[in-house]
Amino acid sequence: MPSDAQRVVLSQAMLAVVSPDQRHARTLPTAVTFGGQIHSQALYLRFDPAWHRGTRIFGAFLLLEPMAGAPSATQNVTISAWRIVDGWKPDNLRWLSQPRLGPPRGVGTARAGGQSLLRIDVTDLVGYWQDHPRHNYGIALRASGSPGYGATFATGAGGGQGPRLDVYYE
Repeated sequence: MPSDAQRVVLSQAMLAVVSPDQRHARTLPTAVTFGGQIHSQALYLRFDPAWHRGTRIFGAFLLLEPMAGAPSATQNVTISAWRIVDGWKPDNLRWLSQPRLGPPRGVGTARAGGQSLLRIDVTDLVGYWQDHPRHNYGIALRASGSPGYGATFATGAGGGQGPRLDVYYE
């Protein structure tokens, strides 16, 4: 990455958490859990780009803060960040009515026993948005279940820093 690259850190413009056991209440939970023996959840995010068409993207990373006080993951949890293919709205999103997902995608690992920042490389995904700005429907994070506790991260509702997108560009 060039030493003169510019950096912008973006907060999400839209955020939703869905799970198979979701109730009808539409309040945003304070945390999202990936993996684990309890139903794994999915996190949907949309970011408004702060760069212009023709900008060269050098790197982009999705950052998630661990939820303070949550149990640590008992096994490593692989979390995939997929490009959302269809439009969505947080109030209408349900487990059985999630939008389609497609490539490109990024993958990150939440380490067992750790309470550290999760950093997922989504450079290819942000590059896709750069080339196809009308198809920026956001990022969906998912993981498969695993034994024990999953990895729990703050949504930013009710404390903790919410997910953010760290982009380096020229």
